[in-house]
Amino acid sequence: MLKAMRKKENVKAVMWILAIILIPAFVLWGGGAMLRGGSQGIAGKVFNQKVSLEEYLRNWEAVRNQALLLYGRFFEQIVQYLDLDNQAWDRIILLKEAKRQKIKIKDEELIERLRNLPLFQKEGKFDPQVYDWVLKYYLRTNPLRFEEEMRDSLRISKLVDKIYNQTELTEKELQEEYVREKELAKFSYFIIETKDFLNEVEIKKDDELLDYYHLHRENLRKPETVKVEYIFIDPKELEKEITISEAEIETYFTAHKQEFTPSPQPSPTPGETPLPGSESILTEEIKNGIRNRLINEKVNDKVEEIKNELLGELTPQANLKELAEKYKVLFKETDYFSLDTPLPEIGFNLKFYNYAFQLKEGEISEPIESQGGYIFLKVKERKSAYIPEFKEVKAKVEELLKKEKAEKLAQEKAERILKEVGEKKWEEIGEGFQLQPTTTELISREGYLPGIGKSEEFMRIGFSLQPQQIAPQPVKTERGFVILRLEEKTSINEEEFEKEKDDFRKKILAKKQQEQFETWFGELKKRAHLVSHLEKLQLKLGR
Repeated sequence: MLKAMRKKENVKAVMWILAIILIPAFVLWGGGAMLRGGSQGIAGKVFNQKVSLEEYLRNWEAVRNQALLLYGRFFEQIVQYLDLDNQAWDRIILLKEAKRQKIKIKDEELIERLRNLPLFQKEGKFDPQVYDWVLKYYLRTNPLRFEEEMRDSLRISKLVDKIYNQTELTEKELQEEYVREKELAKFSYFIIETKDFLNEVEIKKDDELLDYYHLHRENLRKPETVKVEYIFIDPKELEKEITISEAEIETYFTAHKQEFTPSPQPSPTPGETPLPGSESILTEEIKNGIRNRLINEKVNDKVEEIKNELLGELTPQANLKELAEKYKVLFKETDYFSLDTPLPEIGFNLKFYNYAFQLKEGEISEPIESQGGYIFLKVKERKSAYIPEFKEVKAKVEELLKKEKAEKLAQEKAERILKEVGEKKWEEIGEGFQLQPTTTELISREGYLPGIGKSEEFMRIGFSLQPQQIAPQPVKTERGFVILRLEEKTSINEEEFEKEKDDFRKKILAKKQQEQFETWFGELKKRAHLVSHLEKLQLKLGR
């Protein structure tokens, strides 16, 4: 790392590398520019109180450390999905509320919590050396700072417990939830599909399309789109260029011989054949394992080397295509895409999308981790969200209007069929309309309906019926309208309910507590009136 720094003359690159060493949180967040600009300034306001940038960054690092403790070695794989930015603001809001409610943590409570964390234990007991090592090399923080983070986390935990303990669950609610989960029903139904009526719909004049367009213009709004270009340091491509010699394998084996030495075998008893010795032998299996290990090491070193080299050259004027050719990495340019446009070559990488839609034209992102490598993207062009002119979406308008008219025809047919229910047997209803009934097995409210999938409305109405009763109105589903009859319904087993009652109560109470907390926290956030200046600060500091 120091060698790479000495080679750089670009101050920006050096400071970014220092950010990795000193505060890894900035790398993950993408706040390298803020680090370079110092920690002065106001990050925002909550409850009409100023939040300094230092306070925000301290809480950002705290939520990042909590995630590291929670997810361990899986942290790097999921960090892009955690939205640590907003978690930091949530933490600040909760801490201010805990302070308002005068919630405090005694030293004894903090010590007990630290001693019980598995990450700080060795052979089931708290180990001070393990504790120091984890803080220094894994979390990259110091005891004083970490212990204050933990104290604050415990204050938040006490606040959450206080809200949870306000939740009550009555016997009636418990039984109703049990019925909802355990009750089963069997249904029979006819589906009158919307698609079967599309050919019957005819739109003769554009005036009709124009009327529909003006009524539904907002629903036709096109989202913001961007076009980006990016370079990708792909480990799989770098691996193709790497070879490992027999000499390297033998050198590694010799240096790590102890690792490959078999466990000592017990001495044979008199009369038994002696067991093989414990001498280490360089077998083909061991060779392959060493070869793969050395390839991985070289690939990782090469990825980091290219990344650090690129950091020194990625200025707003940089030509990504030329840099990709220089370092023999992948270059690609996308077409316009929106936040909900899947990019197969990128996958579900939220940081890629966040940078694509947050950066200005010409700006280049910090390195984005992807598939073991790194992506640098540059925004080429941006199109704001807009309502398209009629000509642009005429075909879409026609498609939507036809579907709406087809749905109406399907509903009218379902209502006509339903009127004949009183005059015919259920099995005969579909004969005159060339419909076949579908019958389910006994299913729960979360069950899958053949030909329909999942439908809350179907289940809500279906479970409210009595056996052999037909729903008074057609039920609308994604595929069309359904004429529904309840065939049978099972009641809950009271004996099983009594046996499962305590465990079921814990589950439902936990669910209700979580729902109540989310409602409470939603109201708290509204009262907090969060105002974030982070975007402005980033611009001011040269992001």
